[in-house]
Amino acid sequence: MCSHKDTRSCTHLLRHSIFDSNHQYGFSVRASTWGTAIQAMGLATPRLVTLGQGNYRMKKAKRIAMRNRILGFWPFAEQMLSKSFCVAQSKWTPTLQDSFGLQDPPSPYEMAHFFADRAKQMTVGRRFGCGRSALAWWCMGIGAEVIERVVPGWEEKAGEYIQELMKMPSFALWALGTDMRPVIRHRKEALAMLRDNKKFKVERNRLYNHPYIQGQLLSGHRRRPVPRRLSIHSPVWQTIEEREVWEETHQDDWRMLKLSSVRSICWETAKTPQGYTMPIGWEPKQRAIL
Repeated sequence: MCSHKDTRSCTHLLRHSIFDSNHQYGFSVRASTWGTAIQAMGLATPRLVTLGQGNYRMKKAKRIAMRNRILGFWPFAEQMLSKSFCVAQSKWTPTLQDSFGLQDPPSPYEMAHFFADRAKQMTVGRRFGCGRSALAWWCMGIGAEVIERVVPGWEEKAGEYIQELMKMPSFALWALGTDMRPVIRHRKEALAMLRDNKKFKVERNRLYNHPYIQGQLLSGHRRRPVPRRLSIHSPVWQTIEEREVWEETHQDDWRMLKLSSVRSICWETAKTPQGYTMPIGWEPKQRAIL
């Protein structure tokens, strides 16, 4: 079992020793958000801009600490600086797909929404920390080949985490994505489908244990598919083409200037001391599989 007690999806992976380096003194960040991590590497996604966090000036020390930690493992940092970061994975690996036990599970894009807004409300035991964090970073756009170097065998661990999530009524009902109207009898049960807090735990459990739902979960087939509830503002782009259009649209404004500036800072911090000169027009290496 991993020795790190932190089970937060954003920070757990960064506590692994592969991120240790000589330009930082341990990892001082106790807790952070995806917004802070993304900003730390210079990216102002449409979601962050809409939420007023695209050029957020507070928490500067935390962003620098996050950046220095990430720069301890250059392949990971370079992918965060590349245009494939915050671009959803196109499909599941067979191991991850099978872990849901569903014929039509949430897509990696939909799971990125889950990690951005809802995962923190569904706590898991310490033994799922590596799987949870590895899956989250993969859904946010880090390549499997890089995550494997941080957590060998990460797919199996992530699969175990997914199986644990499927035991939680709140997640299982969302992941199933079936029309709940045949079993909803009153207002509280309807609210239980819209809110993840404990206030409607009894109603949510009743819906989860209803034969109509259990039959679909056991068979893996949803009888009446409906769209899964997602964030209003997407945490990731759905395709690399969407991000390329965004970069082209904002190539002359503060968004791309900020990203270019942070890319230079990262190179000077991690690569210049090793004797490397940043190539003119350097484009950070993307993940292997888009």
